[in-house]
Amino acid sequence: MNIEIRQLKPEDLPYILKWADGRGGDYTAGGLPAGPEQAKAWLASLAGRADRRDCMVELYGTAIGLIGLTEIGAASARLYLRIGEVGYNSVRSAAYAALPMLRYAFYRLGLQTVRLAAAAGNAEAAAVFSKMGFLARGGPGAETAELTLTRADFARHEFLF
Repeated sequence: MNIEIRQLKPEDLPYILKWADGRGGDYTAGGLPAGPEQAKAWLASLAGRADRRDCMVELYGTAIGLIGLTEIGAASARLYLRIGEVGYNSVRSAAYAALPMLRYAFYRLGLQTVRLAAAAGNAEAAAVFSKMGFLARGGPGAETAELTLTRADFARHEFLF
């Protein structure tokens, strides 16, 4: 599977607008605009920010989703992922999109943990992120599940794909 991630560009706005309505698969909660006006402002606000990295997910050169790190600090960051195009193997695409972003977080930025919030009951997200070594934190009954991956756990799971 030829999945690549690249920095967002202004030309990506039509995709962001298309996916802002929530169609497709949200593998994580939060981090993305909720509508067209918010999407325009969100893309404009990204330039030069050190606290986040936002990327386009491409499958064989076709844009299929968004992935990024937010709240980047000295030791941790938060991951978001939305596969906006349906009709692809979204679970597999999500896993292969997350891998280079996690490698960037742990090996280039030197982070110790990456966190994400997934909607409770999202079986696809649970399948993707548990295979990568993410562990649930927090109690049952919440609307979102907080998952955490350490650098050591990622190193143990990185080559299982």
